[in-house]
Amino acid sequence: MYQGGEGVMNGQFHEPRGMVQDTEGNIYVIDTWNHRVQVFNENGAYLWQTGEEGDGEGEFKEPNDIAFDPQTGRIYVSDTWNHRIVVLDKNGTFLGSAPLGFYGQRGIAFHPQTRLLYIADTGNSQVKIMNQEGKLIRTWGTKKGDSEDSFNEPVGIAVTPKGNLVILDSLNKRVKEYRTNGTVVQIWPVETEWENQGGFEGHLACSPDGTIYLTDPIGRCVYVYNPEGERIEILTKGLGGRKLLRPTGILCTQKGKS
Repeated sequence: MYQGGEGVMNGQFHEPRGMVQDTEGNIYVIDTWNHRVQVFNENGAYLWQTGEEGDGEGEFKEPNDIAFDPQTGRIYVSDTWNHRIVVLDKNGTFLGSAPLGFYGQRGIAFHPQTRLLYIADTGNSQVKIMNQEGKLIRTWGTKKGDSEDSFNEPVGIAVTPKGNLVILDSLNKRVKEYRTNGTVVQIWPVETEWENQGGFEGHLACSPDGTIYLTDPIGRCVYVYNPEGERIEILTKGLGGRKLLRPTGILCTQKGKS
């Protein structure tokens, strides 16, 4: 079982956020305020960690999210306040980084078909698409706004089973679904009680059947949507019936569990 609890020891966390699972079932957790990545097996046993506070190789500054390429085993970390994407090998060794003009970027998702990375460039109110060599391929959103073609502090991002991208457009209180060519598929509202005092750090995850989960740490809940963007449930409790206090990162595992 995961040890949990606040702290700096192995298996403890300080504001954990993004998570991803590799092909062996291991789970990588962004331990944001401890400026590190912790890795556990699928049963919750601690394996290893990498990172400490700083801006050099093997260092992070409040990382927020993480992505994994199943073909190469490479790990991509959204190193938020170093304004870069950090690339690690499967053992956590630093391979390089890509700045690409980010400002406080949060969510990151690896697309298994396009083999590109989609990054929520939060402070610039854009989504940037990057290849595995760290080159900027294209950008969605040209200026901050609430039109169909714009964003206002996008945060969470995930790939659906159809291969589309769902993005939490936080200050606009909505989710936008895109095809990989940049076409908007649909937009739906997030009916949160949160008030506009800065963006909220919600994350997204998609299950194999197309169900979409969105965390609302301010509302202390997880919204559940069907593939058409209709809200079908609000989760306020976790395992054992304990109330959610500040849910942020969320993961649908290979076995279809969140």
